[in-house]
Amino acid sequence: MKRSIVLAFLVLAGAGTQATAEIVPHEARYRIDLDQLRVQGFAVEAEGAMAIRAARDCEKWEIVKELIFVVSLSDGQALQLHTLERYYEGLDGERLEFTGWFKVNGSLRLNVKGRATLTPGRGGAVRFVRPENEEMALPAGTRFPMMALEQTLDALRAGRSLPEGTVYSGMGLTVTTRAAPAEARPFKHEPKGDVALLRGRSWRVQGTMFPDPDRRGDPLATESTEILANGVISRFSSDFDAMTVSGELVEIKKLPLPGC
Repeated sequence: MKRSIVLAFLVLAGAGTQATAEIVPHEARYRIDLDQLRVQGFAVEAEGAMAIRAARDCEKWEIVKELIFVVSLSDGQALQLHTLERYYEGLDGERLEFTGWFKVNGSLRLNVKGRATLTPGRGGAVRFVRPENEEMALPAGTRFPMMALEQTLDALRAGRSLPEGTVYSGMGLTVTTRAAPAEARPFKHEPKGDVALLRGRSWRVQGTMFPDPDRRGDPLATESTEILANGVISRFSSDFDAMTVSGELVEIKKLPLPGC
């Protein structure tokens, strides 16, 4: 159950020819709240935060995500989740270098590092450094996170059907299932920073995370993400067996574009 909880959060990243969506490099911080708890007892206190950095140079994207979430239960027990993920994705969407881990109550539960490559129309392969000497095949139609995000935003802005296939980030595989325009609504707490990035159209994109590329078995989680046309996530909600949580942007900073 705890492994599923942590993997559910990692779905936030995601959502051929080079896509044309203009994703803005940025740093963002989020507050995370507990919406529903589905375990014995009740939550005395719950709080969490997530930070994302999406930077770009002339060859690749660099994405860093860190999340901490703590639930204090009525029986005196506590559940602390801490995840860190970093990956580099080529602008052509065909190569990915990744590293990441997650801890539950300070105990390391997952520790991965490796490289993945894709051949358009033919799938790809993952070669892990951690766990040592492991490999995994990626099915045809798989995309890496930033290319998938660009293609999804292109389709939404043009009113086309969403691209099919899975999205692989090094920490899990996600399938986008539905997207619709998001209703404009105020934030609970007015975000700080470069708030001009929060103007314009946004969509609510839903995805499902599976434990393996073949999508066998029950999904680990479902995710609903509100994302702007520039790639900034304003809100998200994660629903899985043990709990439902939601996150909202509290601070945003625009990063410079490379002078290519």
